Amino acid sequence: MKFRFVVVDDTSFIREIIKNIGESLGGVCVGEGENGRDAVAIVKKTLPDLLFLDLVMPVKNGLEVLEELKQIWPDLKIVACSTLDQDHIVEDALSKGVNQYLTKPFSKNDIELVIDKLILARKDQNHV
Repeated sequence: MKFRFVVVDDTSFIREIIKNIGESLGGVCVGEGENGRDAVAIVKKTLPDLLFLDLVMPVKNGLEVLEELKQIWPDLKIVACSTLDQDHIVEDALSKGVNQYLTKPFSKNDIELVIDKLILARKDQNHV
């Protein structure tokens, strides 16, 4: 099942890992960025099914991006990926519309489970 996704992280190898895993599950990476400004521009341009979003980035942090994007496109599925795992940060991200929160370092299985839960399972249910 094809799905479109965007990866925004200020670390290039993290972007590459997520991109490779997503593509191995039938996804198409329609954009990559390294800061919050990139995230907003790419999502507005490509309207993906799923966004992998780092929370700690230059220019505009992930929480600011999250709030802006959810106002523009409330149905966008967002996976926050961060080294920050304090309860109040996770709760803040979830309250602002993050669908899943992954703490770095994450495994291939973590990414696969998130994609399955948010995208693949949803599309299967739509075709029943």
